[in-house]
Amino acid sequence: MRPADFDQHDAAAAHPGSTNEVRYPATTMTWDTGVVCTAFSERATATSLTGQSHIGIASDRLRCVASKYAVVRRRNLGSARSPQLWPIFGNAPTMCHNLGRVGMAPERFLYGVTTEGGPFAVRELQAASRRVGRALDRVMWFEQFGAAPPVDAIRSVTAMAAVPVVTWEPWRWDRRPTPTMSMLRAGLFDDHVRRWARELAVTGVTVYLRFGHEFNGHWYPWSVPGGTPAAEYVDVWRRIRAIFDAEGAHNVVWVWCANAGLPEGSPLEQWFPGPDYVDVVGIDGYNWGTSQPWSSWIEPAELFGDTIAEVRTLAGATPVTISEVGCAEAGGSKADWITALLSFLCAETTVDGLVWFDHDKETDWRTGSSGTSAAAMRVALQNAQRTSAEPRT
Repeated sequence: MRPADFDQHDAAAAHPGSTNEVRYPATTMTWDTGVVCTAFSERATATSLTGQSHIGIASDRLRCVASKYAVVRRRNLGSARSPQLWPIFGNAPTMCHNLGRVGMAPERFLYGVTTEGGPFAVRELQAASRRVGRALDRVMWFEQFGAAPPVDAIRSVTAMAAVPVVTWEPWRWDRRPTPTMSMLRAGLFDDHVRRWARELAVTGVTVYLRFGHEFNGHWYPWSVPGGTPAAEYVDVWRRIRAIFDAEGAHNVVWVWCANAGLPEGSPLEQWFPGPDYVDVVGIDGYNWGTSQPWSSWIEPAELFGDTIAEVRTLAGATPVTISEVGCAEAGGSKADWITALLSFLCAETTVDGLVWFDHDKETDWRTGSSGTSAAAMRVALQNAQRTSAEPRT
């Protein structure tokens, strides 16, 4: 999303390593139909329909709606990233999705939000969840580069059984002309990066880290118009990722995020750090409708189709997620657009879900901008079931 002068917050799980064993304490074996199981790194927290919580060891980067059985793809935490299929418990079928690699089909379509209040605005996030009738799989927020590691924010989000998605922007909101990317490339902020790596590692939960998003636009300083060449961006990304890996922050999932619908931009290949440095490909896209003098209505397939195809060619089987999306009310039917969006994305086998930009900013992007829009999202999510590619052994 294009920046604006808005107010923002600055604000020990086990790691068995390469073992293929899944262990649950005896007290966690009472799995009921309808159990919602969320695994952050190697620790799983499951809450039954009665509200009782159970904790045990589970596979990396998994969230599933389970009855009594799940087969998932686990990503090794070391440098070797060969996925494996392995059972979790029982022998009854389940609908399950893997946040690291493509798993069994069909799979639950993931839904998350970013809201104006950020990760600490629990009531606002709960309201966003109730409005669409779905628990939040992910909660995303924005941090400026100089902020302290958002450990408390991560805890706030994981307490809601959602996966935290941190958008880490390489600038200071009060010092935007500072050449942060060049300084990062020269290693001047290595100590600060190292602090982030260490403190995020200590959280022991899976954290999606979306660094320098929308680099192919023209509104951020980490873009070509902002003074950052693609080669410099790639160098900075690899440098930061190497520091995190050296500090053992293997619970961090790296989201490389492009903006959709920019045919005049440079090829994404020039900006891609490579499959060894990217865990998830994110795509941002907005239907501005006629809310702005320069904008017009655009359908979901037209907005996202070419970019999804480009990143599929570029990144292969790397999972894709829609990291930001929103729709204006002006210029068309927002309700119909939401329905079409979910239908389009569920047919894309590499796309695992979306994060809705639930802000009233340049226009009212929120799902609750009208009753019909909220109802459309509720129905669309009820029907949302994506078909993944067949699992690979």
